[in-house]
Amino acid sequence: MLRNYAREENLKLVAGMDEVGWGAFAGPYVTAAVILPPDFESELIIDSKLICKSKPKMGKAYKLIMDNALSVSCCAISAKDINKMGPQPALDKVLNDTIAGLDTTPEFILMDGNKYNPDHNIPYTLVAKGDNTFLSIAAAAIVAKYRRDEYMVKVHDKFPMYGFNSSKGYGSPKMYEGLKTYGRCQYHRDKYVDSWQKNQGIIV
Repeated sequence: MLRNYAREENLKLVAGMDEVGWGAFAGPYVTAAVILPPDFESELIIDSKLICKSKPKMGKAYKLIMDNALSVSCCAISAKDINKMGPQPALDKVLNDTIAGLDTTPEFILMDGNKYNPDHNIPYTLVAKGDNTFLSIAAAAIVAKYRRDEYMVKVHDKFPMYGFNSSKGYGSPKMYEGLKTYGRCQYHRDKYVDSWQKNQGIIV
């Protein structure tokens, strides 16, 4: 079972925060912050990269979080804005929007990863592989991934040639074939597509 940081540190309001979509060829960044009760425990809340292999378990975990969390905030920033702002500034913006969106101000923030530029004065710490360490970060990752996956299935309905329903915008044979045949669409990220085209020797 993952650790409950709030209980360990005798705190009441610890927000776990994570993002989904950083390495994708297409689609938004989706970020979530979740404040769980200090006494919350569940073996169902695990690393989202593991639980997403079972859609029923993912849905059950998402509902469990939404039913039990003291506060949840989830935000997204579009591929268009990521292309315009650059990857890290866009991520910092949506992470800060997510903290601002909590209806309860946390005492402390646990952030998965190794880089974050906050625009607030709330104490925080960065945790490498935090979604496989702390319940609140894992919960945030599940919320973000659940909502992003649902969104990318809807994007697939508009642009089925890229296989967004299965890849969720990450690199895949269907994605590469779609890019070769149709070029990029409005949901693609310039950084990754440009790099892929360069490696393929594709000139546009």
